[in-house]
Amino acid sequence: MRMRNQYRVLASAFCVLLAWWAPRAHGSPGSPPPAHPFRVLTTIAPLYSFVKSIAGEAVELSNLLPQNAEPHDYVLSPGDARRIARADLVIQNGLGLEFFLEKALAKVDREKLFDASAGIPPLPQWRPPGSSAGGSLGGAVPPNPHVWLDPLFAAVQVENIVRELCRRDAEHARDYRVRGKRLVEELHRIDDRYRRALDPLPDKKMVSDHDAFAYLAARYGIRVVAILETRGHAGLSPKLMAWVIDSIARERVRALFSEVHHVSAELRSLSRDTGVPILLLDSMESGALRADLYERVADSNRQSLVEGFQGRTSAQP
Repeated sequence: MRMRNQYRVLASAFCVLLAWWAPRAHGSPGSPPPAHPFRVLTTIAPLYSFVKSIAGEAVELSNLLPQNAEPHDYVLSPGDARRIARADLVIQNGLGLEFFLEKALAKVDREKLFDASAGIPPLPQWRPPGSSAGGSLGGAVPPNPHVWLDPLFAAVQVENIVRELCRRDAEHARDYRVRGKRLVEELHRIDDRYRRALDPLPDKKMVSDHDAFAYLAARYGIRVVAILETRGHAGLSPKLMAWVIDSIARERVRALFSEVHHVSAELRSLSRDTGVPILLLDSMESGALRADLYERVADSNRQSLVEGFQGRTSAQP
């Protein structure tokens, strides 16, 4: 009899436990669905790198542009539009870089969109001296969007992202702040390495075929002599090419700089005509999706700049 009573007690306890557990395991008509991970979609590799360093595994993170695709030429696919609609937060650079998003964003809640460049004073895109709209952001001159290549502006972007993640995902706010602070400190160390390498060099002049490095140049006292930007244009006029060749000779430019993924035919021709070598810089726009992207690319860019300004290379890409 005693054993039978003990069995009844255990059976009753098991039934109570089963009744408590079943709705949680299988769902019930009156219970809310299980929450999905916080889904964050970034547009370009540098922003992915920042969020990966800040959030770790706390978010479900993906990047819109595949590796080696550039935002200037990218066309959204139907699958991309679905990823945008599915995301809880879309972090973009802003300043006109992601113009390809406008059509897709018209169909989704714009509240999920966040500009990481908020509060950063933009530079105008480069124009040759004497052009009608070359000196300001007014008129037809759009802003240059490549703010992340300046490590201190990258730190501002990180701080912006941390605040937004904390606002939308308070459960992990403490971790976001700790990791964000660590990343900002690393970006300041990168800035210090740039300064120690470049400040002693007296003659820092840049000719490039991509207007991506204006913020980097402005931060470290590099004078942009000319940009041979051909993206979205039919080509460069003979008059402009003649002016650039003359400027290179007059300014004694020691190196030409090109985006690592694409050296334009115009820059190659200019190098042949002037005998000035080409060195590669990486804008990170289409870089590898990894947390240490920024540090690795910044180290490589710093070395290329030092080699170019010191005139220590004759290698062609």
